[in-house]
This record gives sequence, C-alpha cells and structure tokens, in this order.
Amino acid sequence: MDAPEAQQSRGLLLLDSQLNVRYINPTAADILHTSTEQASQKNISELIPTLNLTLAQSSLTCAQNDHSSYTQSVLQSRAPYHLELHSIPTGSAQNIIVASLDKETPHPTPDNHLAHAAPLNTTLALALSQMLELNQQLNMRLQHSNRQVLQSEKMAGIGQLAAGVAHEINNPLGFVFSNIKTLSNYITSLFKIIDIAAIECQSEALQNSMTELEYDYIKTDLTELLEESEEGLQRVKKIIVSLKDFSHIDEETFAPADLHKCIETTLSVAQNEIKYKAEIIRELGELPLVDCIASQINQVIMNITVNAAHAIEEFGTINIRTGTQDHKAWIEIEDNGEGIPEHIISRIFEPFYTTKPIGKGTGLGLSLSQTIIEKHNGLLEVESTPGSGTKFKIWLPIKQV
Repeated sequence: MDAPEAQQSRGLLLLDSQLNVRYINPTAADILHTSTEQASQKNISELIPTLNLTLAQSSLTCAQNDHSSYTQSVLQSRAPYHLELHSIPTGSAQNIIVASLDKETPHPTPDNHLAHAAPLNTTLALALSQMLELNQQLNMRLQHSNRQVLQSEKMAGIGQLAAGVAHEINNPLGFVFSNIKTLSNYITSLFKIIDIAAIECQSEALQNSMTELEYDYIKTDLTELLEESEEGLQRVKKIIVSLKDFSHIDEETFAPADLHKCIETTLSVAQNEIKYKAEIIRELGELPLVDCIASQINQVIMNITVNAAHAIEEFGTINIRTGTQDHKAWIEIEDNGEGIPEHIISRIFEPFYTTKPIGKGTGLGLSLSQTIIEKHNGLLEVESTPGSGTKFKIWLPIKQV
C-alpha cells in the first residue's frame, strides 16, 4: 500500500487524558460509524465498546514528559482493526493522547516502534492541540462579537424607540407648556380684578366670601402651583432633549463633541438609577471639543455611573472629574462603594462576566464599554480598593488621526 492510500485508510483521534474525544478525522468517524459532531466529547469507549478501557488507562498513566502507549486489536462491523494509543507530553499538566485505527495490522520492529511513533505523534498532537485551542479562541471571539452586535442592535432599537417616544411626547408637551403660561397670565389678571373690586365695592358679602373661601391663601397657593407646574414641565422637556441626544445609538461618524454635555445628558437619563443611591459631585475642568461618536461615549458613561450607583450599599457619592493631558481628554468616575476584590478585577472586562444576580446584569456593559473606547483609540483604566470604592478613567484622543 502506497503512502497516500495508507494515510487515507488510517483513522486518527485526539483524546484528552480521560480518553474523551477532542478531534476525530473523517476516516475514523467512518470506521466508527459516527460523525465528527456526534463523536466530539464522547469517551472513546463509547465509540469502541470492545476497548479494554481499564487496561488502556492503566497503560497510559504516566508522569508528565513521559511517553507511553497501548495497542489492541478491536472489531468494528466484524472487521479487525489495529488500535494504537500514544500518550504524548505537551508540557502542560495533562498529556495529549493520539489514537490511530488501521485496517491492516502494522508490523513495526519492536526496537524502533516507539522511536518512530513518538516524534510523529508528538508533532501531530501538538499541531492538533494548537489547532483546537485556536478554534476555541476563534469560537469565543465569534460568540463575543455576535453578542456585542446583538447588544448594539438592541441599544439601537431602544434608541429609535426612545427617540420616537420623545418626539410623540414633545408635541403635546409644547402646547401644555404654552397653555400653562397663558393660564398663569390669565389668573394673574383675574386676581388683579378681584383685588380692585374688593377695594372699590366695599361689599360686606364679597368680603365675607373672600374670608370664608380663604382668598388670600388661594391666591398665594395657586401662584405657587402654577410655578411648580412650569418647573415640572421644564424638567420633562430637559429629559426629552437628553433622551433624544442619548438615543443616537446608531451613529457611526466621528464628530467634535462636548464631553461635558455628554456627561450631563447621561446623568439626566440615568437620574432615576442614581438619585436614590448617590450624590453626584462634579469637578469639571476645561475641555476642548473631542472627536468621538457622542452617543457611544454616552453609553460608556452610563454603564460606569450606573455600576457605581449599584456598588454603593446605602447612600454615597460619585465624583466625576474631567481634564486634559498630552493631547488627550479624560473623564474620571469614582465612587465610594464596596470596591472590587482583587481576584475579580482582572475579569471585569470579560464578556458575560458579572457578579450581579441572575436577571440583574448581562455581563456585557463593561466589555462593550472597553470595545467602544478601543474603537475611539482610547483607553479605559480601573483602580479599586475593596471597602473604599472604585475609580474608572476614560482616555480619549482629542483629535482622531
């Protein structure tokens, strides 16, 4: 049999130290009447029932950096196959095991069998191990990218919905605000007429009615009620403007933006999440306009400030500082919450990692924030002291190259 035919007839499997399948080539899958997908993670004894599993595991148990092997004739579909298992050291705690299935029983020279097999199988094992590790990394990156795309699409959908709702609210709000202003003017005029009538008429019945109905109190209270209503409408108007600014999630164009406006917009939108947990202390420096996608920076500020509020046990402070250094602008957000334990802080930017209860967090907030800042050619730093609080610092180039 020439080399190509021999190669095609040989089934190859890559196993972990527990003899679970991590890779199987099509020839081995065909011999074992399975598919590469079905065989994945199965134990080899499930695929080859005639394998003496106890003896195989005993033979392959060896110290790290040592080779060991096990051979056995097995029957598959009534056909005899020669099974060879070689344990190959990889330099890690667990050896890799290469299994080969041949239709024809080889006749190696006893003296050189392992001498020839070991280097070949070592190379194969290391190559396959690296391939599998790379495949797993690529799958994780793909999963991460897919989740981030879904999260971005979700945020874009929420942004479009928020912008639509803000527009729908803004129209009736406009005429309510106008009507309140007109009503306030009318009532002021009516009070003047009543005051003049009370002085000119000197009617006892009118004076009694004004006293009985507490005219002076109504006059004062109604004025205050109208002022409070106007103030409330102004707050609603401000929230709607902030919501419309914040909701441009699908923007992809870098443009000069006022980072202080980004901060205020975000704080306005996130007010309900923050106001019961912390007092915002602003220490804002002088900032030039910064080239960025403002809505995405809003999202980063939102993620960090809301996380800061959640980290505060009862009621605390969140300090927001800004400044510039070496052609870069920075935003610092520091809380006096619980802090992040040392064994966790290295993982906070991992996708899907969260310490919050199930249903309270996706584990994507900080991961997405880091991706956004990296897209802006910036840097996201974190410092934390358990029991004292956490400080995030966002660095952004003032001008994008």
